[in-house]
Amino acid sequence: MPTLSLRNNNFQLYTLHFQLNICGHGGIGRLGGFRCCHLREGFPMETILDRVEIGIEKYNWIMKRVHETDVSSDVEFQRTFNGFYRMRQRPTSFYASYYTYLEKNKNNQDLSFEDTVTYLYQETGSIHASFSSKLLATVNPNMPIWDKFVLQNLGLRTPYSYEKDRLQKTIQLYQKICDWYKTDEAIKKLAVFNQQFPGTNITDVKKIDFILWSTR
Repeated sequence: MPTLSLRNNNFQLYTLHFQLNICGHGGIGRLGGFRCCHLREGFPMETILDRVEIGIEKYNWIMKRVHETDVSSDVEFQRTFNGFYRMRQRPTSFYASYYTYLEKNKNNQDLSFEDTVTYLYQETGSIHASFSSKLLATVNPNMPIWDKFVLQNLGLRTPYSYEKDRLQKTIQLYQKICDWYKTDEAIKKLAVFNQQFPGTNITDVKKIDFILWSTR
């Protein structure tokens, strides 16, 4: 996989630092049920940019390859996908169910998070919220990723394992994540990405995802 320089190196890092620390009016937390997801003071900007740049290259490879191969049997695709989305050390039966479902639905633009998380729950007996979102986002790149870093940055938490209605609460929480992507704070993240990586051919949702993923 070739290494490309996507970054606009003329954009000054202190400007990025300023933009990433801007909160919405009164703070997202007080107005929208989220805490402000700005970066903490002194966070290394160069680290964030490096993570984003490397991630874009791998992401584009996955999104191209998924439509060129049978992902249910393509070992290289599965290995790359597992590494990119940190989906390692799962039973063989999990991967078989996961990639069979992705192959079956990779052109299904009506696929929903509820469909996906319910399917994996029925197949595995566990709620795989994050992995479900990553499958869905591969089918429809206008859908956001559920990730522990995303939840941390939005001030959200996964439903507790003992909650009887955990599956339904998981589905509702994903909708909260989707709702955040419509906020002013999300638009600020998008502006940061576009200034630093102009001309990147990915959806606005993915651009915001990359900023959130890299803020650790």
